[in-house]
This record gives sequence, C-alpha cells and structure tokens, in this order.
Amino acid sequence: MPWASLAIVFFASCLHVGWNALAKKARDPLLFIWSATGLGSIVLSPWAVQCVASGQINASHLPFLVITAVVHAAYFITLGRAYRLGDLSLVYPIARGGSVALVAIFAWPLLNESPSWIGAGSIMTILVGVTLVAWKQRRALSLHSIPPSQRRQSLLWALLTSTLIATYSLNDKIGVHKVDPMAYVILMSFGAWLTLLPWIAWQHRRALKHEWQRNTKAIAIAAVFNLSSYALVLYAMRFSHASYVVASREISIVLAVFLGRLGLGEQPSMTRMLGALTIAAGILSLRLA
Repeated sequence: MPWASLAIVFFASCLHVGWNALAKKARDPLLFIWSATGLGSIVLSPWAVQCVASGQINASHLPFLVITAVVHAAYFITLGRAYRLGDLSLVYPIARGGSVALVAIFAWPLLNESPSWIGAGSIMTILVGVTLVAWKQRRALSLHSIPPSQRRQSLLWALLTSTLIATYSLNDKIGVHKVDPMAYVILMSFGAWLTLLPWIAWQHRRALKHEWQRNTKAIAIAAVFNLSSYALVLYAMRFSHASYVVASREISIVLAVFLGRLGLGEQPSMTRMLGALTIAAGILSLRLA
C-alpha cells in the first residue's frame, strides 16, 4: 500500500474520530449525524451539479449512488442507536473492526482483490488489536454504568453497523472508479439525507429543532469532517485494495486511545494500550503489502 494512500487515510481517520466524538456527545446522535450530512451535502451541491452538467455523472452511475445512499441511511440509524445505548470506546472499535473482516472476506470474490500474504497477515494483526481494545472495554462497561441488557443491544447495533460499513465500502470501491470522489460523496450524502427526510420530518421535528438549537456549531464542524473524511477514503481506494484501505482506517482507534490519555486524562489499561499498538503495527505492515 503506497505511503501516499496511508497518509490520506490517516488524515481521514483523524477527521472521522472527530465527527464520531461530536455525534456521541449530541442530544440525539441520529439527528445530529443526519443534520451534519444534509448540511454538508447541500452546501457542496454546486460541485455535484457541475459534475452532472458536464456529463461526468450519467445514468450508468445511478445504481452505485442509490445503493450507497440507502445503505448510508441505514448506517446513520444503526450508528445513532448504538451511540445512544453504548459507550463510544465500545461501539467504535466493534463497528470499525467488524467491517475490516467482512471487507477482507468479500473483496476477493466480489472485487477480484486477492491480498498478498503480508496484506492478509496485516489485516489479521489489525483485527487482533481491535479485539483487544473492544474486549477490555466490554469488561469495563460490564462492571460499571451500562446495564447488561443495554450493553448487549449496543453490541448488536454496533455489529449491524459494521455490516453496513462493509456493504457500502465494497459498493463504493467500484463506484468511485466511475465518478469523481468528491461528487460521489456529495450525491451519496444528499441521497441518504433525502431517504430519511420524510421519517425524521414526521417523527422527530421537535427533537430536530432542539438538536440544532443546542449543537449548531458542532453540526457545522461535523458536516465538514464527515464529508471530507470519506472523500479522502474514496480517493485512497482508487490506488489501493478496498480491504487495505478499510483496515488502515482503524488507525482511528489508536488515535482515540492515545488522545483519550493525553487530552482527556483517561487511564487506558495495558491491554487497551497493547491493542492500540498492535493495530498500529498492522497498519504499518500494510506498507509492505
């Protein structure tokens, strides 16, 4: 995997951790994510309109855009539900780590991507690190504030989220070779926003108003971080295997662990620190794949 792709994914991961942390702090994570996505796609819509007008996007691209929009809409729901029920440090590693395994398994038959032995070993190393981080968090949460039934629900929603991440990642690996990545992200985000608009307008109008009143600035920041981070990932997918890019995105878990210690005064266990270092080792070894 080229150094340029790793650098792009690293920066994208920093942005990804940022908007997920903001979503976790929101009054309603689903409404927060939906609002940020809609705001970003509407502000940047002239870019997508220009791509359509110039013929860069045509009817043959619609299946990929429709699939990614619908799957992302479902992803907003499952991620929002997982964050309402569980802790960020539990939901995030499971949602991201599960997608690594699924993309690695299905990229071979669907995308004809056969990882090298080094690539496969790197992906396995990353999964081991994710497991160490998530397992320690699972045990910690079982001893503290989150009831067992609620914890189990958050785990299920996180696992479902990982399935959706893998689904749109495989679809988008094909789609981004046909469409400009930034235009692709804008149209995907706008489509996902429109998919959920009737339901949210009907069921959550009052809660949506409160979310904007409380988190206007955070929504604006998340809008920039959200669309920018995934656009960068799609650019990286143009030059590398989907399984490598999805796996290398797990550097965000490492960032969450060390930023929690340095910036938030958290005291992660040795197991969690070891897991983070294992993820980092696996990502660096992808450079040799």
